[in-house]
Amino acid sequence: MRILYVADGRSPTAVNWIRYFVDQGHEVHLATTFPCNPGLPLASLTEIPVAFSSVKASDRPAQVRKGIWGASAVGLRTAVRQMLGPLTLPGAARKLSDLVSRLSPDLVHAMRIPYEGMLAGLSRGEEGHAEQ
Repeated sequence: MRILYVADGRSPTAVNWIRYFVDQGHEVHLATTFPCNPGLPLASLTEIPVAFSSVKASDRPAQVRKGIWGASAVGLRTAVRQMLGPLTLPGAARKLSDLVSRLSPDLVHAMRIPYEGMLAGLSRGEEGHAEQ
């Protein structure tokens, strides 16, 4: 079976589920919302960032991390992500819709409602992919 997971590829829960199906011999693809290397023999790995997930504090110099990226600003970053994050979904949904068209999976499984489930739901409504 050809399976496409839409998940945070850094998540141990997601990796464990994906590993199970890889080990069963299924063709497993991952559309991850965060940069990652899950260490699995996937058929493909595609990064589709949403809600600013491609911005990582650890990639920034120490002096920058102390400002908006520091621990003291977690609440502010969370509020901004919750307010503006959904605005990133339509563009990401088009990318996911294109990926689904190319792969033609038997099953698409999204793990977590915000934002991966929202992304998968929106991608179904993209031109040519709405199911009746």
